[in-house]
Amino acid sequence: MKKTNILCALTGIAMMLVLLNGCDANKFFSYNYDAAEISEVIDIRGQLINVFTDMPVKDATVSFGGQATLSDSSGGYLLKYFLGLDEQYNQDIPVHITHPKYETLDTSMVIFPSGNVLNARLVYAAPIILAGHIENDTICPDPENIFSCTVTASAVVFDYQGESDIDSVFIEGRYLDDGNHKVVTQSTQIYYTGAIDGQTARFEGQIPFYIPTVGGSGESIGVLINNLFFVRAVDKSGFRESFFVNGLGK
Repeated sequence: MKKTNILCALTGIAMMLVLLNGCDANKFFSYNYDAAEISEVIDIRGQLINVFTDMPVKDATVSFGGQATLSDSSGGYLLKYFLGLDEQYNQDIPVHITHPKYETLDTSMVIFPSGNVLNARLVYAAPIILAGHIENDTICPDPENIFSCTVTASAVVFDYQGESDIDSVFIEGRYLDDGNHKVVTQSTQIYYTGAIDGQTARFEGQIPFYIPTVGGSGESIGVLINNLFFVRAVDKSGFRESFFVNGLGK
């Protein structure tokens, strides 16, 4: 009886070895071939240019089918695109190019085994600050209230989409608080005073020369540092630009 069982076992093992020799052993044991296979990697490259200036566009996000890379200082980009196992050549894939200061570009591209190049000219959308200035002379309507004292601030802003596309402009002043030994900031809006040309406008307004501050030593006074301030501009689509003025004007 024991000999018969041993013989049956040896026969079963021999049959299994024959089967494994004649087929794919990994598949026989349910090995996941798809998970082990590496998708093909395809190079996609291109150049991004500012449509108005022909200058390169740096730090744009370039996405092909959800796989993304950034453009470099020359406006060039190179994406190592992983072609999925269920993907095929000669198919359109969506392309999405974004940058905080440019209009988004949505397009598509057919992928080939090689020679994949997509160049694009992007539309600059953000305002451009051409000048910012704070006058030295203070205006104090109430001599007994130092917080009534102001100075005149102005800015010149350009927008490729037209001067009417500029929504708002602010001066962010730096104020020296001697009592608390720190510098504090405060933003004040300045207002449209007129167009210089179809794409450029001037903005002007009064900003505080003194502001009340609170710190470790209690209430104190911040005094405007005339030659250190930000000009910030926002257009009607929400694109924005900031420029730090280090000096009496840009």
